[in-house]
Amino acid sequence: MMIPGSKYFSRSPIMFADAVKTPTLLICGAIDRNIPAGQALEFHRALRMHGQDSVLLTYPGEGHGVRKMPASIDYTARLLAWFQHHMPPNAPIMEHDGAMQVRPATSSRGAPS
Repeated sequence: MMIPGSKYFSRSPIMFADAVKTPTLLICGAIDRNIPAGQALEFHRALRMHGQDSVLLTYPGEGHGVRKMPASIDYTARLLAWFQHHMPPNAPIMEHDGAMQVRPATSSRGAPS
């Protein structure tokens, strides 16, 4: 349990939800014994409350990681769709020095066109 004013409370990700600017995909198992699914729900709600793009996927019957079929197929499809939407192949890349770089387009074989 987090007690207001404690180190756990002040260092919790939920305390920094207002600073998040990146679209966030949260994935959890409903029976995760390492990180309760309720924590993912709390963080998701905090992100949404601050106007951030957040999606929460909770898989019933899964623990810490999605491993069972057909959940693992669903997980993979949703993860790929998330990255395709938020990081399309030809999107500019922001470098650490602030410069922008564009990935070259590729042919169907993966070689630059």
